[in-house]
Amino acid sequence: MAKFKSLIVGAKFEVASRKTACKHDKKHVITKGEFRLSVKNPTQGESYYCISCARDMLIQSLIKLEGLKSQLDSLGIK
Repeated sequence: MAKFKSLIVGAKFEVASRKTACKHDKKHVITKGEFRLSVKNPTQGESYYCISCARDMLIQSLIKLEGLKSQLDSLGIK
């Protein structure tokens, strides 16, 4: 049986090892020692997001997933 494709990309919270800028908003600085969201890019590398932007991204992603689940449930197929 084939492995299921995940709708969730490789992501994790980690401590920043150096100062970086948030990928979503360059004005947001992530300093060394702060937590950040690390998201694996489909091609290569990772993008880093500050906790504020990560929270917004997570909320929006949950809304989209809940919408998909509602659509699936409305199909009435088990």
